[in-house]
Amino acid sequence: MVDYSVVKCLYNSNSKYNISVIDFEERLDRICRLRIRGETKNISFLNIDAPTEEKEEETKDIFYEELEMAIDNIPKEDILIVIGDANAKIGSEKIYGEITGEITPQQGQRNKNGLRLIDLAIESDMKIMSTHFERKDVHTQRHLDNTREKHRA
Repeated sequence: MVDYSVVKCLYNSNSKYNISVIDFEERLDRICRLRIRGETKNISFLNIDAPTEEKEEETKDIFYEELEMAIDNIPKEDILIVIGDANAKIGSEKIYGEITGEITPQQGQRNKNGLRLIDLAIESDMKIMSTHFERKDVHTQRHLDNTREKHRA
């Protein structure tokens, strides 16, 4: 479940940051939208926490239907940024390279949630940007072992 407390605090506060917040909306308990005023365009952020692969298909269907509706309700002139946890492995098939990028940490593995995310990106004319950039190798066991050795010395 997504924790919206920081976003709500920002939206409800009387601070200088509240001036740029246009709107905040929660959809289900897994999707929220924050719309802020930009210098030339407004920016809509959708923060998501998709159901895991093990959840029932009906639960995932409801989530993706709500996400599609949330995307459809974003004004077309806004910049749209979807952030959060999609609980998806998108794989590294070249056929989806334009959508997913060439750099994927899963090295060929894709799950059903990954396919759902790719389909959504195609239907919504979006790209999955987290796989367009190379990442540091900090979450591997080898890296953790090397870090432990450095701290022991």
